[in-house]
Amino acid sequence: MKPFRRAIRTLIFVFVGLVLGLGIYCYGQNNTQNNTESAPSQEPAHKMMTGTVNEVRPVFKILRITGEQGLVSIQVPSEAQITKGTRTIHLDDINTGDSVVVTYYSPEPGKFIAVTILDSTMDSG
Repeated sequence: MKPFRRAIRTLIFVFVGLVLGLGIYCYGQNNTQNNTESAPSQEPAHKMMTGTVNEVRPVFKILRITGEQGLVSIQVPSEAQITKGTRTIHLDDINTGDSVVVTYYSPEPGKFIAVTILDSTMDSG
């Protein structure tokens, strides 16, 4: 009986070794595929729209304008560049009725995220 037990033990060790080895191999293959698939994606295409400001909501970082696409809400992330002439301004410096040119991207239909905003309204004075 002893040789039979020894053979069974050997088979169990070989089986466990094969399972562990196969598991490590598959994990490595899966990791390699995930790393190649997560290559940097291309930036979304930037588009432009012009319009008249209907509402500015600095706390919510939203600018609502009426333009060629009708009334739209544009999210204004903190990294968006906002200018008036050659001056850098803040979202709360834009007034209702101002004319703006917005460069944006749209990650999904109906969602607009500003990259740059140019307030083209002339200062009175």
